[in-house]
Amino acid sequence: MKRTPVALTILFSLSLISCGKAKGRINFVLNGGSFVSPAFSTEYLEGTAGERIEVEIPDCKKEGYFFVGWMEKDKNGKYRAIDKRISDDGKDSYYFYPYGSTTLYAYFEPLVSLQFDLTEGANRGVTLKAPENDAKSFSDNKLNGYVSKKIENSSYLPSVTCSKDSHLTFDYWYTKYPLASSEDENKVKHYYLDTTGTEGVYPFEKSFGNDTMEFPNREKGTSRTLYASWIEDPKITLHYGIEGKEDAVFQGKDNIETELKNIRKTEFSIDYSLKDIKNYYYPADTKDYRFAGFFLDKDYTSPFYRNSPIGSNDFDIYLKWNKKVSLTLDYNGGNVNGKDKETFSDYYTEDILGEDFLKEHTPRKESADFISFTLNGTSFDFSLDALPINQTEVTLEATYSTYPFLTITVDYPNGFAGTKVEAKKVQIKPNSSYEDILNEFKNTVLEGCKEDHLYPKGFYYVDGEGNKKNVSSYNMPEQDFSLFFQLDYEGKRTIESYYNPSSSYTKREDSYSMEKYLGFTKDSQGHYNPDILEEASFPDLKKEIKIDDAVYLYDGLFQDKGRSKPFSFPAAIETSHEERKTLTAYRRRTKAIVRTIVDNSNPTNVLATLNVVPSSQIEIYKNQIPSYKKLYIRDGGVKKALSTNWPSTSSTIYLEA
Repeated sequence: MKRTPVALTILFSLSLISCGKAKGRINFVLNGGSFVSPAFSTEYLEGTAGERIEVEIPDCKKEGYFFVGWMEKDKNGKYRAIDKRISDDGKDSYYFYPYGSTTLYAYFEPLVSLQFDLTEGANRGVTLKAPENDAKSFSDNKLNGYVSKKIENSSYLPSVTCSKDSHLTFDYWYTKYPLASSEDENKVKHYYLDTTGTEGVYPFEKSFGNDTMEFPNREKGTSRTLYASWIEDPKITLHYGIEGKEDAVFQGKDNIETELKNIRKTEFSIDYSLKDIKNYYYPADTKDYRFAGFFLDKDYTSPFYRNSPIGSNDFDIYLKWNKKVSLTLDYNGGNVNGKDKETFSDYYTEDILGEDFLKEHTPRKESADFISFTLNGTSFDFSLDALPINQTEVTLEATYSTYPFLTITVDYPNGFAGTKVEAKKVQIKPNSSYEDILNEFKNTVLEGCKEDHLYPKGFYYVDGEGNKKNVSSYNMPEQDFSLFFQLDYEGKRTIESYYNPSSSYTKREDSYSMEKYLGFTKDSQGHYNPDILEEASFPDLKKEIKIDDAVYLYDGLFQDKGRSKPFSFPAAIETSHEERKTLTAYRRRTKAIVRTIVDNSNPTNVLATLNVVPSSQIEIYKNQIPSYKKLYIRDGGVKKALSTNWPSTSSTIYLEA
C-alpha cells in the first residue's frame, strides 16, 4: 500500500552515550498499537545529539486499523509529518539525534473495504476482475484499504469481463447516496456516504470533485458498496420487408455483421459459401426478390452497412428487396427485328437497363425517327433512370418524331378545263433534300400538259403573310410544308396569210395559214425557259404557192394588218396565268412576175427563168442567176441597166457576163 509522506520507515542507530556530550532522545507512543517486530520493544531511543541514527524501527499494528506511519505533533497537538532527511544511499532516515527530546506517534486509520455489486450483470455472465494496479488489495470481491487511502485512478478499481452474449458494456461504478466531506481534528479531509441525501446514481469517480478518489469513512455511512452501471447493447428490430416474415429483434454490440449474416442465412437460405455471387435472391427457386441492402428508414434513403458502428440506442433496420419486373417494350408502330412489342422477365426494380440494351432494342418506324422510350409519359434515360421501385409491371413506350408532310399541288392557270394531276403528299425527313421528289413530280406534270400547251412557271410557297415566294432551298423544314407548281398558258403566235389575185390583198383562210405555241426548253441546270421564236420555227413561212395557175411568192411578215410595220426574228411572247395570250403576224404573198434572163451577146440563149415579186430586190434572187457583170432591159431599143430592183412587169432581162 502506498503510504502518506509520514508513513515512512525511519532508520536509527544505537550508540553508547559518551560522557560529557549532549544527549538526544526519541520517545515512541504506540497509540494502542504494537510493534510489528517482536524483537523491537523499546519505548525510546537515546544517542549523542547530532549523531546519525542507523537502526530500523518497524511498523506498528493495531486491530481494525491500518498503520499509516510515524508522525509528530505541533504545539497545538495536531499531527504533522516528521522532519526527515534523505541519506546518500536513498533510504529515508533521521539524519541525527535531536538536541533534546522529541516524540513520534504511531498514526492509524480505520481499515475499510469496498464491496462491488454487479447489479444485473451478475446474472448475465459478467465476472469481476482484480484491479490492474495494486491487485494485492483485492480479494473475495472486495477492495481493501483504509479511510482516506487514495485511489489514484480507475485502474486501481476492479474491472469486469463481459461475454458478448451478455449484451452489456461496463460504464462506471456508482454509489446510491452522494459523498460528503468533513475534516477531522487534524484538519484532514475525509469523505463519507451521506445516507441522508437523495437515493440515486452517483458516479464514484466524479463524486470527489477535483480531489483524488479515496476510501470513504466507515463511521459516517452505513454502506460502502459500489454498484456497476451498464450500457445495454441496443435492441435492433429487423424488418424483413417480405409478406409472411415476422420482424426479428436482437441485441448487438460493436458491429452486427455476423448476426445479420446468420439471420439472412437462416431466414432466406442464402448460401454464403458460394463464391463470385453478386446478388442474393429469395426464394431460391423463383427468385422473386433480389436483396438490395440494409437501411435505417422505411423509405430506404439512409443505408446501413454490415460493419457500421452500432452505438448505444435502439434502432430499426429495414431489408430492402428489388422485386422481379415484367418489362414490356411497346414499339408503338415501329418494330425491332419484325417485332412490334417485346416482354422481358429477368429484370428487377431499380435496375438500370443501360445504353447497350437500348441499342439492341431501338425500333424503326417508316417516315419517323425514334426519339426515346417513355415511362408513364416521361422520357426514360436508359443510362441513368432505374426501373421504378413500386412497379412490377413496367411498360416503356417508344416515341417518334414523325416526318412532316410535303404537299405538292399543281397551280393550273385560270379556267383550265383539261385533265389535272392530283396533288402529291409525302413524308420527308427534316433537313433532308426533296429536290428529287420535285423533279419527279414536275416531269409527271409536264408529260401531261404538253398537248394543253401549258408552260412550267416553277415552284413556289406562300409565306405567313400570304406572299408567294420562289423555292430557293430544297431542305425539308421541321413542320408540314406546302409547295405549288405553277403552270401558265403558253403564248400563241398565229400567222395570217394575205395575197393579191387582184389589185388588192385578201386574207386567205386555208392550209397556208400558220400558228405556233410558245414552248419551253430545259437548260443544263434543270431550269425551264420559254422558247424563242426564230424564222426557222416556221419552215414553210416563205414557201411559194400556186393558186389558179398563178404563182404567189412570200413578200414579207408584218406586225399589223396594214403591213406597214415589218416583223423581225427572233421573237418572244409572254406566258400568262390568267389567259392564253395570242400574238398575230401578217404574211403577204404577192403574185409573181416572170423574169426571163438571156445572154446579152446571144439573146436566143435563155440563161434562166425566174418568178419574182414585182419591184423586189434583185439581191434576193442572186443565187438563182448566173454570175454577171450587169443586167439590162430594152425599152424601145434602148438598153437600161438594172441596179437594185426588178421591173414591176414581166420582161426579158439581158445579162452581161
